[in-house]
Amino acid sequence: MMKPFFYCLSLFLLPPDVNKVPLFREADPAHGQPPSGRRAETWLYAKTSDRQGKPIEKASVISPDRLNVGFPDNTVATALFTLRRTGNGTTAYLQVSQGQFNSSYQGGSVRIRFDGQPWKTYAYSPAANGTGTTIFFDAVAPLIAQLKSARRMTIEVVFNGQGRQQASFPVAGLRWK
Repeated sequence: MMKPFFYCLSLFLLPPDVNKVPLFREADPAHGQPPSGRRAETWLYAKTSDRQGKPIEKASVISPDRLNVGFPDNTVATALFTLRRTGNGTTAYLQVSQGQFNSSYQGGSVRIRFDGQPWKTYAYSPAANGTGTTIFFDAVAPLIAQLKSARRMTIEVVFNGQGRQQASFPVAGLRWK
């Protein structure tokens, strides 16, 4: 089984002493996980420092869904959802390994649902560096509150030239204070 892109990338970007939870664990149908015998992604935790030595904490989860983000060659992407806490506060962002979020994403929004509840709209902003592969959610506190009690989060977002796509994330067991 090929490991997800962001997991492999994290092996090179995170320091060796990072506090990690395995990305793959045994499935548990009683907790909203796939049937026995299949694997499910879970949260990856990291504690690092910025250039000034100030702490950065992250909790990330990879969607097992593959997103069709490329025309005409049917390029597929992996989605990564991350919570990040720095001295400046907490941010939540969504990244894709390839493709580009809709180019009109200035002041954009996505639809998110937790555990089959009704869809809610969440506003987002582009990454400060202008990359089209990352979006930052504007209202983080309500998102975190939902994540703490949910087992599954599904995000519906528009990709440039590909329309609406959905990525589901197994979010049960988030440890975030």
